[in-house]
Amino acid sequence: MILLSEGFTIFNDSPHNINRFYIPYGLKMSKYANPADKLSVIAASPFSVLDINTSIVDLAGAVKT
Repeated sequence: MILLSEGFTIFNDSPHNINRFYIPYGLKMSKYANPADKLSVIAASPFSVLDINTSIVDLAGAVKT
């Protein structure tokens, strides 16, 4: 699964790894949260669910290619 935001790839992995990838950036996801919902929020408005100091460029730099 690939997620883009502002022209950058900010996730490129299995949906099962969403929580592991975004925890260092402040993501808090409950056990029963829908990963697709979280990804859509991260792509549209990352600072509403991630640490305010995290930029799209930071996320893009951490993505596996």
